[in-house]
Amino acid sequence: MKRLVLALLPLAAAACTDQPTAMTTEAPTRYLQTLSLSVGHRADITPAGQAEYDSMPAMSSPAVEFLGMDRVTVYTPGGPAGQVQVYHFVATATGETVVTLRSAEGKPVVQDTINVQATVPHGAFAQVSTGFFLNTCALTTRGVGHCWGFTGTGFADSGGDQAKPIYSAPTPVAGGLSFAAISVGGFHTCGVTGDGAAYCWGDNFNGQLGDGSAGASAAPVPVIGGLSFRALSAGVYHTCGLTTAGTIYCWGNNHAGQLGNGALSYTNSSPMLVSGGLSFVAVGAGHEYSCGLTTNGAAYCWGDNDYGELGTGDSATSAVPVPVTGGVSFAALSVGYFHACGLTHDGAAYCWGGNFTGELGNGTTGESTRPVPVTGGLTFASISAGQWATCGVTTDGTAYCWGYNGYGQLGNAAAQFTLDPNPRPLPVSGGLTFATVSTGYLHTCGVTTLDAVYCWGDNSEGELGDGSTTIHPTPVRVFGP
Repeated sequence: MKRLVLALLPLAAAACTDQPTAMTTEAPTRYLQTLSLSVGHRADITPAGQAEYDSMPAMSSPAVEFLGMDRVTVYTPGGPAGQVQVYHFVATATGETVVTLRSAEGKPVVQDTINVQATVPHGAFAQVSTGFFLNTCALTTRGVGHCWGFTGTGFADSGGDQAKPIYSAPTPVAGGLSFAAISVGGFHTCGVTGDGAAYCWGDNFNGQLGDGSAGASAAPVPVIGGLSFRALSAGVYHTCGLTTAGTIYCWGNNHAGQLGNGALSYTNSSPMLVSGGLSFVAVGAGHEYSCGLTTNGAAYCWGDNDYGELGTGDSATSAVPVPVTGGVSFAALSVGYFHACGLTHDGAAYCWGGNFTGELGNGTTGESTRPVPVTGGLTFASISAGQWATCGVTTDGTAYCWGYNGYGQLGNAAAQFTLDPNPRPLPVSGGLTFATVSTGYLHTCGVTTLDAVYCWGDNSEGELGDGSTTIHPTPVRVFGP
């Protein structure tokens, strides 16, 4: 026998050692590691071996719902592909459920006991960040961080059975910190507290957590250096922060000069001062470049420039800040994967850089090494540049998106899933009134004026936060009160 214990808090992965109290079997005793799930969260269990079983799971209580079973192709290096069964569950109520996962010739073979606890109510949200992969984080109006979506690999028991948690509903960030802002990058996330302290968590192979090491951390660790930050921006493999003094510091990968200190290097685990002596009011970190907005509305960028993402009118890389050409004065700035966008003081949107799927919004798919106006004559209050798409909120609270829509991340019900470019703004369906939006890799999320978060697009890792892994081409509300 074995047991799978799914508990809410703390987020842990400790072995389960107690014995089942119901439904015995002659199978050898095996244990899965503990998974941290709560009401609304999912788990996928993959029995070991390429075998088929002759029954569906039997449930002893309604605390866990069986969502279904499918077969997934597994590729073995140097060997043939095979099909394995995957069972999908979701926690629906507090309680304990004994699950007979499979049987052979009508007899139970493997059983799991799933313990479910109620989620901590998260209340209203103030900010959401989608980053550059399949996860999402948000802050409540009380400053509590919650994240959902991609979490990496699962756990295996002694018999080889795999259990993977899918955080398809908001999960509190460990550590009990209260944040003023949060930013999701590639495989790491950072937040700044109300008193200006910076914390990061996640992957750290390039030093992007800024804690002086290259070790990953599942819980927030403080950025070293004693700096006081006003804002943070997590890029794909690096991070930048704007201090309360108006300077920018960056850390992590610096292969293309994206740290802005005039040097090139790979691992930088402590904050580096951006060169040039400029005074900034905003900062953004992308793939291998960064940008900042000065006090007089001038945009500066530094790092890689293969697609014109520095906005300098050419494709020359720079390890120090260089001015974005065109003489446009910006009030806001957003940095995406290969492109960046800015808003003028009167709400006009301009974008520059890569334009593979129309993410610049100017009606074309040609990259631009200088800012070009977004077509449509819309007046924006906020804008967000993602990986292959861009979204903005107009002054009347309507969200518009443009660029790639292969997974419905533009949020328009009439727009088909397609690889074809969508180079002009499309209104997001649903009639919601948004305050801000955040555009990520294959999904988008927004905070409404009523402090609710809605997401749309890809949901393969639960990154939409609605308790499912179903793609939604129009907004669905994030799970919770």
